[in-house]
Amino acid sequence: TPGIRYVSPTDNNAENVTLAHGDIRIEKSSNWVGEDFLKMFPFKFIEGSGEQRLDDASSIVLTKSTALALFGDEKALGKVIRFDNKADLKVSAVIQDPPRNSTLQFECLIPFNTAMAMDPKYNAALSFWGNSSYHMYIEVEPNADVSQLQSRLRDVVKANKSDTEEELMIFPLDRSRLYSEFVNGKSVGGAITYVRIFMATAVMIL
Repeated sequence: TPGIRYVSPTDNNAENVTLAHGDIRIEKSSNWVGEDFLKMFPFKFIEGSGEQRLDDASSIVLTKSTALALFGDEKALGKVIRFDNKADLKVSAVIQDPPRNSTLQFECLIPFNTAMAMDPKYNAALSFWGNSSYHMYIEVEPNADVSQLQSRLRDVVKANKSDTEEELMIFPLDRSRLYSEFVNGKSVGGAITYVRIFMATAVMIL
């Protein structure tokens, strides 16, 4: 789509998976992401580089703490991990752990292509226009007209699913923490409500 630079689906809900290498088995939280995910978000690379891609269904990206738990001081890049006793995945990169205050929390990243290769339900979910289980992150091109892009995307679901009035909307990520409550596609508040209450209370006390 013109105006969009990168796009990545994500389940946005880290779930625990088992990672095994040799005699070591650990449980870590994973996140399923699209191939553009690491191009969009500025995670520091410890091993590998930004050129490492997530479109290979046999790859896995580890955080620094996960790599240490599995391999100690050894290099993790290129080593093979048994994932949930379902597939062997090769480490394509090691990145810095997400900050504690980040919306994005995970201990390893798995390509969506891996999910689709292991379980047909993911293929069905991503091709079903009534499914809203995943978040879709986009990065727009510099100087892109976001309002025009919003207009083009608004009716995509209705164009592909006749029995719905659902519309798509673009919402800035930097507003998602405080303004995450929506009614009929309109942002009506969220955590910002508590911030305002605390501020009003502080003013009254002073």
